[in-house]
Amino acid sequence: MSVVVTLNPLPSSVNTGSQVVFSGRVLKDGKAVVGGYITPWITSHYRYLKHADGTMVVGYTDSSGYYSIPWVAWDQDGVLLGTHTFQTIEQNYVVWSNTQSMTILDLKYLLIYADGPGTTNPAPGSYSYTTGTSVTIYALPNPGATLYEWAVDGVVKPASSSITVTMDTFHTVEARFTTAPTPTSFFVDAIGGTAGFSAPYSVRPNESFNVSGYLGYQSDTVWTPLAGATISFYVDGAFIRNLTTDSSGYFSTTHSIGTLGVHTLEVRYAGT
Repeated sequence: MSVVVTLNPLPSSVNTGSQVVFSGRVLKDGKAVVGGYITPWITSHYRYLKHADGTMVVGYTDSSGYYSIPWVAWDQDGVLLGTHTFQTIEQNYVVWSNTQSMTILDLKYLLIYADGPGTTNPAPGSYSYTTGTSVTIYALPNPGATLYEWAVDGVVKPASSSITVTMDTFHTVEARFTTAPTPTSFFVDAIGGTAGFSAPYSVRPNESFNVSGYLGYQSDTVWTPLAGATISFYVDGAFIRNLTTDSSGYFSTTHSIGTLGVHTLEVRYAGT
């Protein structure tokens, strides 16, 4: 009796989270073995291959003796990252296949974009890095242009010559350039009373933004809101509108500014 188990070539490398298929054929005396019980084996670590939920990876041969067993790559038992050899075993006859080599990687992907007159180093594109790698992206504005902000995973970050991300997950980084002066940014100040006041650090011209806060009095550890009070909102010293606080002392308004440059926002409370 001669039982032969074959294992087809595996990918040279695969990233965690990607599917791998262990496939091959089982023959007995040159004839197909039907319903053969197949288990992939990590030869370099002397253990059976498992799914991420801990169950064993198994499969069966079809009517022609072929098997095809899917597995989603993961760092099984904390030992599978790197290059390893694999086999499959036909358990009914306890016959091993030939060996195949495959490298398991744990990569995180970085997408870099550039908007406007400039580029980056690394250049805009898609990159992969091993988990935990720190990647620094440099802004390279065209002559006469400037970087006015970064966006990391959609969150705006202040302009700087470079930005660093840690590849603990998928990230997108966008460098935003302009040939005009830096877009509108604000110096925030509150005058009169005790007011908590918030507004964005920077917005684009004519982009609507929110100004909000609370008005009240602080005495030791007691906060007393001022309800129904009138708050005056100013931009660059020019009156814009009056706001009225609600029962919790809260006030809010939206506004936009069309001119580039640094602007001063103020909320003023004339009461005592």
